[in-house]
Amino acid sequence: MLPLLALLLLASDPVVHGGGAVLRSACSTDADTVARLAEGTAVQVRFSISGDAGTCYKVTSAWQAGYVLASELEGLESYRAGLRNASELELPKMLRAETARLKEEAGERPGANEVLALIESNQPRLALRKMESALQRDGRKDPLTLALAGLAAYRSDEPRLALEYWTESQALAPNASVDALMSKARAELAGDTSRNKLRGYRFVLRYNSDEIAESTAAEVLSAANDEYARLDAALGCELKEQIPLVLQNQQAYRATTGAEEWSGGQFDGRIRVVLFRQAFQREARQAVTHELVHACLTARGRFPHWFHEGMAMRWSGERPAAADVASVEGLRTPPALGASPDQARIFYTWSWVAVDRMYRRMGEQGVRDALRNPASVTASMGN
Repeated sequence: MLPLLALLLLASDPVVHGGGAVLRSACSTDADTVARLAEGTAVQVRFSISGDAGTCYKVTSAWQAGYVLASELEGLESYRAGLRNASELELPKMLRAETARLKEEAGERPGANEVLALIESNQPRLALRKMESALQRDGRKDPLTLALAGLAAYRSDEPRLALEYWTESQALAPNASVDALMSKARAELAGDTSRNKLRGYRFVLRYNSDEIAESTAAEVLSAANDEYARLDAALGCELKEQIPLVLQNQQAYRATTGAEEWSGGQFDGRIRVVLFRQAFQREARQAVTHELVHACLTARGRFPHWFHEGMAMRWSGERPAAADVASVEGLRTPPALGASPDQARIFYTWSWVAVDRMYRRMGEQGVRDALRNPASVTASMGN
């Protein structure tokens, strides 16, 4: 699953400190005023950033967006704890939010923006090579460069290297978002036992040979190659780098990702799939295809979460129950995706129905044409 919203919607929103706050257009005391927020106003934090005025938070409130000084907010402890304890549903959001934060801080720096564009288009290894060249050339003294190298390393399935870069970045300029990602990377290193590798043309498959036979891993790799060829012909995946494909049992998967019990796969730049009973069965093949659709769509641009999930279900052959389809017929906007199986089922059902309607209305070629313009999907159906 790949939530595309950059917002980190956490359980307890910070509020404006006594005396009110100024919503600014940038992280600077000289920035233009967007609005004035009254004491007690709840805000939703997108990410934190260091600017001329110290630490600021990019927030939204009452449909307005801007920057608020850290000193003007209360309840940030809950926000930071939420970052540290975010579930598997939040990890892709965390990565998106960190990318957005780095974009803000990079400003007009062409090298940084080039690397961020590579990361967003599923080319993290090329991004990492560019960052390592920059660090060798310019030294390891810029926290933004080090944080960007950490993000590229993490997306390249190199969490240990990511931790090294992030640790150096934090020593220069601490940031709550980076701290949260470091916690995720540490948990991943502690829980991930998939050390054995098989390499194919499109994938680097990792697995634990003590739990999964090499023949089973090879079967998964072959199926992934077949599914990629099918999806590329239908959707135009345009993947430019090999994708890490990680096979795990359910215990290791949950320990590594913090996933909910109903989750059987994840895409965060890497595909993770649960193999039940260490066998490659129909459900696991569907999970590989489901997450591969996310990879294909991510390479094409930014699409709404519901579109990602509806497309992933359609192309992996998943179909919701008729009773669930009937239950969402009257919903015009996507229901919230929560942690419970019931909430997940309703969200995924609505997403499948929305995509099915698109195909009925536009046809196969019409939907493929829409993939060239992600904004048209959002404009036509909402997000």
